[in-house]
Amino acid sequence: MYKRKFTMKTFILAFLAFSFQLTVSFAQNPLFQHPAGMITPQVVSCYPPQNFTHFPLADSLTITFGQSTPINSASLTDSTFVVMGQQSGWHQGTATYNGGTNTITFKPIKPFFAGELVTTVATKKIQYDSAGTIVPIHGFAWQFYGAVTKQTRATFQDTEHLNPEGFTDISALADMDNDGNIDLLYQHAPGDIIAFNTGNGLNYVNTTLSSEGNIFPADYLHRGFIDIVEGYFSCAYDSNKGNRTFSSGRSQTFNSPGSAITMVDIDCDGAPEIIVGGLQKGTGTTLDTINVYSVIGDSIIKRQSIYVGDISIMSSGDFNNDGAIDVYVYAGGHSEILYNDGAGKLLPPQTITPNVAGGLNAVDMDNDGLLDLVGWTGQGVEIDHNNGDGTFTPFYSNDRFDASRYGFNVGDCDGDGLMDVVYTPVTDTTFIVIARNIGNDQVRVTQEIAENTYLGQGAEVFLGDLDNDGAMDMAISFDQTGTIVILKNDSSVPPLAVVQSPVSSPEGYVLNENFPNPSSNVTNISYVIPTTETVNISIYNTDGQLISTVVNGLVTGGANAATYDCSALPSGVYFIRLIALHVTLTKEFVHYV
Repeated sequence: MYKRKFTMKTFILAFLAFSFQLTVSFAQNPLFQHPAGMITPQVVSCYPPQNFTHFPLADSLTITFGQSTPINSASLTDSTFVVMGQQSGWHQGTATYNGGTNTITFKPIKPFFAGELVTTVATKKIQYDSAGTIVPIHGFAWQFYGAVTKQTRATFQDTEHLNPEGFTDISALADMDNDGNIDLLYQHAPGDIIAFNTGNGLNYVNTTLSSEGNIFPADYLHRGFIDIVEGYFSCAYDSNKGNRTFSSGRSQTFNSPGSAITMVDIDCDGAPEIIVGGLQKGTGTTLDTINVYSVIGDSIIKRQSIYVGDISIMSSGDFNNDGAIDVYVYAGGHSEILYNDGAGKLLPPQTITPNVAGGLNAVDMDNDGLLDLVGWTGQGVEIDHNNGDGTFTPFYSNDRFDASRYGFNVGDCDGDGLMDVVYTPVTDTTFIVIARNIGNDQVRVTQEIAENTYLGQGAEVFLGDLDNDGAMDMAISFDQTGTIVILKNDSSVPPLAVVQSPVSSPEGYVLNENFPNPSSNVTNISYVIPTTETVNISIYNTDGQLISTVVNGLVTGGANAATYDCSALPSGVYFIRLIALHVTLTKEFVHYV
């Protein structure tokens, strides 16, 4: 046993080195499980990988197709290769094509928000050459999360209480005025409210809309502004005029009286569908039918209705990694998945076990590339591990049993690349619980925040970087008292120095130490991948900032090498990170001047 001098600087460097050296493995079963003829042409790989949880906020995206069907580059624009941030909206950018590798690369103009869900769609408007005939591709969609760039201890401070008075229920977080700040959207009577963030995440300027109801924000028409569909039994399309004002459209038939809602592009046309729990034939009081609406112009058109029984919760994601987004629902006392047929139609529900009864989210909790289910049951927080064959294995974190089915969400609260859980417990003394993801499909409660005054049961919990510091903050609505609470992530508290066993690399993937190391100018990076696939190799500093991209494209399987000229960098510690189809690997190197 030995001792060494351990300063705060060495603590931070040691933690960052650990964070970056952590090897994140992905599923070894094929990620792209297309039914015959569903995806034309076949997708070979995409970057970031499907369901990735920590994509660098300013990186380019790539998708590689089969060699036998070249893409028509004239069909590529940012309206045919669509990138849509849940909070940042439609991302304009440049789409380019490499005919040698049959790879599309998209470079967004603006970065993503830390921690936000991003949906990327190679739409049916992209064309390819099929035996001399130009025809549209079938479409391919995948989702990932922007990286949380600041490591913290996931310790939150009760910072600000907003009191709109009356019924208040947060529906979404989104940048509604393109100022780079995340705003709050919440249901309120007599009109829903957009609370525009002034920049620090604490002060807001309110705009009241003309209608009340569920709020569905998205840039449906690719105008560069996030519009709104809002309503219960009727709805209106509110067009964003770009100056914090909205023009409300005509009233239209709608069937969304409850809170079982989700939004996602299920037909690969580049615009999200609105998927809601409704009443069969508009009668009764129990949500029993899934209604799918498309937004065409300013019209909201019902495309499909599927009877499923008593609906409690709903979520969405690509559960079988086939490039088409599916829908999960807890209905009639059963967990069910409505798989997408690949043409934008939801198939009849398939019952799965076990049952996640409340607060459900679909997210990759163990970074294996497959969507898991996490939610509330009678045994507390439950993580249902996706086995990749249509079945799920339950894991219970039973250090707390009173997780609520009301306020429940997931996000990377500490910046370690793993998705954590936040929820409102069934108690009058504690209004929020933070449970960190400790790996192995387990979460551990690390903070409970007590009420200073009675707030009631937290109805909704949302996570987002409200002050643009790279860490996730929290907004909670309490509909009983008409209060919104803002909790800031306390980045002044040093991250936890968690000691974990090394995670082994999947077979066939190797990132060797660069040579020379330390290096003063050019250094050589050698690596091995088992098959031909898309590879990204990038350089980061100890703050997690992207410095340079060395490799980004299709690479032949086997031993490969690249060089990086680091002569322009200041002296210090840097990290080389490799992302391939099934793995993320990182090595540390030292540069000196």
